[in-house]
Amino acid sequence: MKNVFSITMILLLTLSGCENEHYPLIPGEVRKTIESAGRNNIEFMEAVVEFRHPDDSLKLRSLFYLIGGMRGEGYKTFLLQDTAGMLIDYNIRHASSYDSLIALKDSLQKVYGKLHFERHYFGRDVYKITSLFLLSHVNRRYRDWRDNNWQLNYSFDIFAEKILPYRQHFGPHEDWDSIVQDTLLAGFKVTTNDPLVAAERIYSELNTFLLWDARYTENPTDPGWQEMKHNRKGRTEDMAALLTASFRSHNIAAAIDFCPLPIESRQQPTYWVKAFAPDGRKKKFIPYEQQFDTSLRVPKVFRRKYHTYSKPLPEKVPFLNLKYHHLRDGKYRDVTSEYNHTVSLQIPRDSIPSRHDFSRVFLNVKHNNQWIPVAWKYYMDKLVFFKITPGYEYALIDENDQVLYQAFLTE
Repeated sequence: MKNVFSITMILLLTLSGCENEHYPLIPGEVRKTIESAGRNNIEFMEAVVEFRHPDDSLKLRSLFYLIGGMRGEGYKTFLLQDTAGMLIDYNIRHASSYDSLIALKDSLQKVYGKLHFERHYFGRDVYKITSLFLLSHVNRRYRDWRDNNWQLNYSFDIFAEKILPYRQHFGPHEDWDSIVQDTLLAGFKVTTNDPLVAAERIYSELNTFLLWDARYTENPTDPGWQEMKHNRKGRTEDMAALLTASFRSHNIAAAIDFCPLPIESRQQPTYWVKAFAPDGRKKKFIPYEQQFDTSLRVPKVFRRKYHTYSKPLPEKVPFLNLKYHHLRDGKYRDVTSEYNHTVSLQIPRDSIPSRHDFSRVFLNVKHNNQWIPVAWKYYMDKLVFFKITPGYEYALIDENDQVLYQAFLTE
C-alpha cells in the first residue's frame, strides 16, 4: 500500500495542473533530481507528500532546496593511475612519513611513467538517500532555526545556504547531526546569545580532534567519519568539514572557503571555515592555525555552495591531474573580493595566437612556482575575467596545456 500511495502521489504532483494547497507543484530543478533517482524517486516523493500541508510551506521550501541541489552530490573516490589507465597500488597510510610517501611516489613514476589521480567511484546520493533522513534532517534544522536563541534570526536564504545543507565534502553520506551530538560534541551546550562566540567555543573543543598529517595532502579522497575517528589525522579540508558540520548542527551559519591549489599546501591553509552572524558579522576559523603561515595572501578564494551557482566544467577535460578538479563541480562561488582588492582582467585579442583548435581556455595564476587554474571560458574574441587579484603573474592556457598569453598584473 505504501508504494501504491507513493506512486499515486508521484503522478499527482508531477502534473502541471495539480498545484493547490494539498498537492504543491514541484519546481523544475527538484523534478530533475527526482527523475534522475531511478527507483529511489519514491523516497523523495514520500518526503514531499509529508510536507504538503500549507502550514509546512517553509519546510517544503527547505526540502526543495536540498533536493534541487542534490544531483551533483555524492561520495567520490580517486585512485592513482598511469597514462594508459592502469591502476597503481598506492596507499598513503603505507608510508611512515610524508618524505617516505613522496619517495614512494617518485619510485612508482620511474617504473610507470607519469601518474595522476582519476575519479574511480561516484556514489550518488540520489540513489541512496531515504525519506526518513530527508524528513528528519529538515525537521531538526528547521526546528532549531525557528527556536534558536540568537538575538537576531537568520533569514531563510542564509538558513538554506549555510545551515540546512547536509554535506560538507565528498566523503560517504552520513548523518552528521547525530555524529556531532552523540560523539564529537556530546554534552556540549550553547550558553551564549552570540553565534560567533559559540563558534569560537566549538572551535576550541574540536581543533585538536584531528592531528595534522602532511601525508593526507596527497590523498584527494575525502574520508568518512569512521576513518576520521579511527585515525584521528587529516588535512585542513577534513578539519574544515568537521567544524562546518558542528557549526551547522548548532544553528550557526557556516561555509567552507578554499584556495584552489592542485594539492593542499603545506605552507599555508588551503581550506578554512567562515561563520556568519545574523547581523552581518563574520569570523574566519583556520584548522591547525599554528601549523601555517597565515600571513601569506592567496590569489583566489572560492566558497563551497550546495547549489550550482556557476557553469560547471564539462566532464571530459584532457588534463591528467587534479589541478582543474575544483572547476568541474560548479558548486562554488568566487569570494576573492571578500579577502583581496580585485580588478577585472581583459586579455588583448591581438596578443593571443589567432589559430587554435580548442574550445576552452583557462586563466592560471602562478602560486609557489606552479600554475594554478582559477577560471575558464569558451574561446571568444573578447576574454574578460573578473575578481582577479593584482600582484601576481597570470597566464592563459589552452586545453593542450600551451601558454597563449602571460603577464604580471600590477596593482
